[in-house]
Amino acid sequence: MIQRRRKKKPSLFKALFFLIVICIVLFGIWQRKAVMRYADNVRRVLHVPDVPSILHSLRQEAFGILCMTKDAASDDCYVFDRDGIVFGSARTVVGDVIVRIDDSSSFLPILGEPLIESDAWANMLPVIRFLKEGNFPFSSVLLKRAQNELVITVPDSDTLIYISLEFVPSRSLRALPEFIKRVPFSGLKYIDLRAEGRIFYK
Repeated sequence: MIQRRRKKKPSLFKALFFLIVICIVLFGIWQRKAVMRYADNVRRVLHVPDVPSILHSLRQEAFGILCMTKDAASDDCYVFDRDGIVFGSARTVVGDVIVRIDDSSSFLPILGEPLIESDAWANMLPVIRFLKEGNFPFSSVLLKRAQNELVITVPDSDTLIYISLEFVPSRSLRALPEFIKRVPFSGLKYIDLRAEGRIFYK
């Protein structure tokens, strides 16, 4: 007589074993998420930036100073790098003299953010480099955001130089020293470089 072999039921031990494994896996996933949430909370509280931001900050060098002059009582000044990124307080600057740019608008500089739109910065950069060379006298630089231009004041004569940020003014800047040799600052009210490739004066 042939007898059927009975199927063995899963043992309680195996079922318990698999249950423990599943619990361990789930606990590991939960623990990993909890650790990440805790790290994010700590970073927000302490204002700790991510690694790329830290490395970028370490590479930054002071290229110029932006001073908000809307409040006549005190100037609120910030340092920016050669990419036009605001990264610190002007009180922390040491070393060589850098170009100061005054801004009387209501613009609020934010650390890690550009001081002006990228197109305008690309056109402002050669102006700052020109002034940093030290071959051209100036007493102040005013950024007029609404007009998208810079106004440079020449010392002694108080002549104003208007420079548009709508285009790269390199050509006009190169011609400026030679122009001054032929037309001295004395008696000049302004020099207008807001037309590309041309110099107007009065």
